[in-house]
Amino acid sequence: MRRPTNITIACVVILLIAIICVFAFSGNKKQVANNVQNVTTQSNNEIANNEVSENAQNEIENTVVEEPAQNEVENVEEQTETFTETPETAEEKAIGIVRNDWKGENATFSVNGMDSSGNYIVQVTDSNTVVLAFYTVNVGDGSFTKREMN
Repeated sequence: MRRPTNITIACVVILLIAIICVFAFSGNKKQVANNVQNVTTQSNNEIANNEVSENAQNEIENTVVEEPAQNEVENVEEQTETFTETPETAEEKAIGIVRNDWKGENATFSVNGMDSSGNYIVQVTDSNTVVLAFYTVNVGDGSFTKREMN
């Protein structure tokens, strides 16, 4: 007698969970549909505003030269992320640190390798390929040591 009661209770619980899931997921679809409708309405308003301003511009242009008005609607995706700089490699960062410190003009900077501590060795040369200085640059903290050649 105890077994059929447990099965009945389990079926009722499963049925309640299924009903709750149906209502929860159908509510999200209505919300998404409302959001899509709002976005579409805003986009249509923006397109209509653009068309009105383009028509006004076309009327002004038509007084000078008569051209048929061509209204084109473009699908523009909004960028969510904008990069202002391209990512630098560690070698480019080391050269950038040396370039900021070096005050001379017409200098060429090149990486000659790394020392045992993982610091980059940057060589500064002039236009005649004469070595002017060596820098040992720690890219992690931006520190460096400078050794000028006389």
